[in-house]
Amino acid sequence: MTDTASTDTLAIVLTDSTSGPQNDSLRTSVLAENGSVSENSSNWIPYAVGIGILILVGAAVAAMAYRVAQKRQDEKRREENVFDEVFDDVNNADKAKVLLKELKTKLHPDRFVSSDTAVMEAAQKIFQELNESKYSFSELQRIKEKAVDQGLISE
Repeated sequence: MTDTASTDTLAIVLTDSTSGPQNDSLRTSVLAENGSVSENSSNWIPYAVGIGILILVGAAVAAMAYRVAQKRQDEKRREENVFDEVFDDVNNADKAKVLLKELKTKLHPDRFVSSDTAVMEAAQKIFQELNESKYSFSELQRIKEKAVDQGLISE
């Protein structure tokens, strides 16, 4: 058996490429085991670039989908928090009545008539907030803290 008749051999043939865009270079033709000829040994580069681009686009799409899902979860949490506040206010209605009565007696503007005008105006403003928020226990607690911070009432 001769080497030329064997199909297991790999032959590299250098040819002069005078026709085409690369007139000055030599092309390498590779004869593989199955008999196919590869004109250019760098045919895989465009495929690799294409696969790389697909991976980048897929990663970008996945990141955008993740951000959208996070946004939806945040909106859902906010809605749940609003409902929790509403239910807390409904459940604390009795507490709100007691706290409102206590704050109205302590913060009534008539109690601050002999005080400085700035203190009297602050008491009137807080009393007005009391009347606007009389059903919300959490708002009443906030108003009480504000009055304590301003020195209108003691804890």
